[in-house]
Amino acid sequence: MRHRQAVEYYGHRLNWEQTGWRKVSLALMWVGIVSTIGVTIVANFRDAELTAMHAIGALVTFLATMIYAWGQVILG
Repeated sequence: MRHRQAVEYYGHRLNWEQTGWRKVSLALMWVGIVSTIGVTIVANFRDAELTAMHAIGALVTFLATMIYAWGQVILG
């Protein structure tokens, strides 16, 4: 949703079609998707049974969410 808002604002209203913001927004969209995959890993691998997999999912979620959040702050 946020990627679409950025495309609408920067691309259509400000006519910034040829700048790098679109690639950054698309990359941030994929980072957000990776974050949701990390959340899925955390939800499906309980800490008591598979600690390593749960920790990997938590790390992926944390890092991807931080990159996504700061990227949106800088972009928007």
